Amino acid sequence: MSALDIVSLLQQDTGLQRSQIEQTVALLESGATVPFIARYRKEATGELDEVQIRLLRRKRVPIRSRLTLLLPLKNQVSGLKKGLISACVQLFAQTGSQRGRVRVGALGEIPDTPLPTSPRWGGEELELSVNQ
Repeated sequence: MSALDIVSLLQQDTGLQRSQIEQTVALLESGATVPFIARYRKEATGELDEVQIRLLRRKRVPIRSRLTLLLPLKNQVSGLKKGLISACVQLFAQTGSQRGRVRVGALGEIPDTPLPTSPRWGGEELELSVNQ
């Protein structure tokens, strides 16, 4: 999960160091209890106390749930963007239109705003660009 990284989100929420969070989350996921980690794994967690470890444990579950919901949506948006580019390339090829230039360096450059779905849309001209 590169863009949606649970450790980065926990770091923003708690203000703790990345290494502390990584070690503590690893210990929690291995089944270690909060008192055990606080008492016997202080060197691994960077001297976190029980309150900080409980805070990490409590925040980790909702963040993981959010990521579980967001990842399929991110993949769906990516698929829609690819489909949009493909449809535009086919439309330009069929009509022989030189009006629409298709040139986008990355899918991330396509805005996440509603776009017209009908070729008869009478609004502004849509200009895309695609590198292939």
